Amino acid sequence: MAAMIKRSLVDCLVMFVGTCLPVIVVSQGYHEWLGHRSDYVGHFLAGAGATLFVLALALGAIPAIHFPRVAVWMILALTLLAIAGGGVLEATIYRLAKFDEVDFCNQSLGAVMAGLGMMALVRSGERRGATGNSGLGDLAAELASAPPSKPVAALVGAALFGLYFLKSGYHYAFL
Repeated sequence: MAAMIKRSLVDCLVMFVGTCLPVIVVSQGYHEWLGHRSDYVGHFLAGAGATLFVLALALGAIPAIHFPRVAVWMILALTLLAIAGGGVLEATIYRLAKFDEVDFCNQSLGAVMAGLGMMALVRSGERRGATGNSGLGDLAAELASAPPSKPVAALVGAALFGLYFLKSGYHYAFL
């Protein structure tokens, strides 16, 4: 039981450091350097948030037995689908005068960052289960002894952060 709790905490830390922290840092950079264009940070956060939320839900729906084999491909496919969906939304619902390439680029950058972060989460679980001791002492050895599994706690956290980023993006895009 203790190993499972430790593994969940490590998965959550990997998800936060690999996905959420980069999105927060980049969005802060947008805000600092392009503060006069709040829609840039808004589209970036919306792209990251929507993609992160959809990825968390989809990965959570994969049966644990198939997770290591299916997760990477699902992340790739859904990230590309999120980029395409952002393009469709930008060209239809949110089109004010014309298709805005900069907004689409910012949405896409957010989607790619969310996809890469979730890929890091999935790949870290695979490495932990396959490589044995990674030099981090007893905790690493204990975690490495277990087979890779679905990071349920991290996926719940990712879904919540995705909703928060999406809400924040909507706020900044329409400020």
